[in-house]
Amino acid sequence: MRQFEEIQADLLEWMPRRMHENAYIGIGHFFKERRIPLQIGLSILAQAVQDGFLATIYNQPVRTTVEIMSVDNPYPQNGCPVRLTSKGIDYVAAREQRRADPVLRQPAVRNAMMWWLRERDPEGARWTRRHDFVASAHNYFEGKPFTSSDVEQGVIDLEEGGSIRTMLRILLKLSPEGQALLETAGDVSDYLKMRR
Repeated sequence: MRQFEEIQADLLEWMPRRMHENAYIGIGHFFKERRIPLQIGLSILAQAVQDGFLATIYNQPVRTTVEIMSVDNPYPQNGCPVRLTSKGIDYVAAREQRRADPVLRQPAVRNAMMWWLRERDPEGARWTRRHDFVASAHNYFEGKPFTSSDVEQGVIDLEEGGSIRTMLRILLKLSPEGQALLETAGDVSDYLKMRR
């Protein structure tokens, strides 16, 4: 998921923890806590409203609603009042359900590791520390980091499938088979299905 979409998803999950049913809340704190520049925050908010996940107070356009923010204090406590729509509530529930499903997490961690290794070293010539994956932006599934057991199982699966080589499962690099996988199938699960 691109960073913009990830921030929007994080915003949608942040809201239920701070609002009562059908209440409008200000989201200035969300952007301030995450150090998101105002213009990016406005774009994310406008997209969430356009996608039908959020509704602004009185159904005003986002820019009109946000104009009440002071230029000197772009993140007032009550900021742009919005509420989750039923579509937004359903999105949050579905995301939490996907995140909890190990059947979805395992293919996701394998794909994330493979693409991360490819970015780090496309030729598969260098060893890369697994810990660096854990610290990377690739280490996320549906807005939350993979668990250590997800990462461990992903390394095991990729090594046993011949997609990566490891040294003590701490140092990793793409194998020639792994490089071919990314060039042809692009998805670890699809590749393994093709090989069966």
